[in-house]
Parts: sequence; C-alpha cells; structure tokens
Amino acid sequence: MKHIFNPEILNKMQDLENMLRNIRALGETPQNMQKQNIEHHNVILARLQNLQIQILREINKHIHHKLSLREVEIIFLIVQGKRTDEIAKALNLSKHTVESHRTNIFSKLDVRNVAELVALAFRVGLVV
Repeated sequence: MKHIFNPEILNKMQDLENMLRNIRALGETPQNMQKQNIEHHNVILARLQNLQIQILREINKHIHHKLSLREVEIIFLIVQGKRTDEIAKALNLSKHTVESHRTNIFSKLDVRNVAELVALAFRVGLVV
C-alpha cells in the first residue's frame, strides 16, 4: 500500500537530513564536536519528535477526523488527569455536557475506559 505524506512532513524530513549532513561537515576536533554536536543533537531531537507526531497524525487521520475540536480538548484534559467537574469548569460547560462528550468520545474511538482512551490518544498522536 502506498502512503503519500503531506508536503510539510516531507520538507521537515529533508531539513533533518540537511542538518545531519552539516554536522558531518563540521570540524572533527573534540572541542567543536562536543559543543556543536550537543546543540545540534537537541535541535534534531526536538524536530524528530515533532516529525514523529506529525507522521502519527497523518497515518491516523481517519481517527482524528472522527472527533470534533471540543472532543479533542476534552481528551487532552482527561489525559492530564482532570475529572468531569474540573473539565466542565475549565471549558465553561455543564457536567452533563462533558459527560455527553465523554460518552461520544468513548463510542467513536471504541474504548471502554479512561486507560484505553489515554493509551489510544498517545498511540495515534492526539496528545504527546
């Protein structure tokens, strides 16, 4: 099966490849390598993590499209360990509305409990 990634992901992959080439082109003295490589390492690591999230979201976009923006907000708060009343207060909603959203989220994602929801949210890149 052929996957066509969006141009943003492909551009980020190219940027990372160029950064790696530039690191190899730096002077090979221990002082240069240590300081510059640590800085480049941190930048590359952050970009790789961002790229991984984008790829997860691209691959699992069918799951993301099932959810409304409000449902994604609620998932984010659930992952943070917030209870229904805390979510309601944070989003200025009634507890009943938050419960309805939770029920819809569980149904749309075919999960039975918060643990399954949190695991799925991380696995498909809904949250990081």
